[in-house]
Amino acid sequence: MIGRPPKITRADIAAAVLRIGFADVTIPLVAERLGVTPPTIYRHVPDRATMLSEAWDAVVEDIAWPPLDGHWRDDLLAYAQTLWDALARFPGVVSALSTGLMPARTMDILLRLAVHLHRQGFAMGDAMLVIDTVIDTVIDHRLGIERLDGHTLEPSTSREQMASSWRAGADDPPEVRLAYDAMRDAVEAPPSDWIARKLTLILDGAALRQGPAGPS
Repeated sequence: MIGRPPKITRADIAAAVLRIGFADVTIPLVAERLGVTPPTIYRHVPDRATMLSEAWDAVVEDIAWPPLDGHWRDDLLAYAQTLWDALARFPGVVSALSTGLMPARTMDILLRLAVHLHRQGFAMGDAMLVIDTVIDTVIDHRLGIERLDGHTLEPSTSREQMASSWRAGADDPPEVRLAYDAMRDAVEAPPSDWIARKLTLILDGAALRQGPAGPS
């Protein structure tokens, strides 16, 4: 007599995704990991994109996000660094989630940041613009790293190949050679250094949009 299939939950599915890894996960792999059939997984999640989104939400839920009790710039940088570190812990997550909707918990984080910036003098539209730009920059940077480090399903250029492509020719003028060198240095530098410089540039500009702080 065939017994009932093991009971699983959406939390079990999310945990299995994290154990397998975002870059390689498929619904059949999750089913195999949990000892069930793929149709059982589909009874809990309608598709792979939803499955990945819920797995990332589980990650976001467990992150120790910094308190929002300081200057907007310091707090936004701290959130950006925390997000960058979390994405770095799960290679392939940015590529896997890039075609789907933003997970719900991630949206909650952005809304919380928006209120914080608004209370410190930003119009709400500007607050969302600054936050969206910062988060997009973090995600885009991690996506580039995943491609360079081979954490995508499709073939991609390696870090060494990318660095080699930014080598000046013998006939290039000095200013162009400097530009080549600067970009090659960015590819070869620790990724955290380049993203820090990008965020500093963004926030220097964002500070020009800040008005008088409103009531807390």
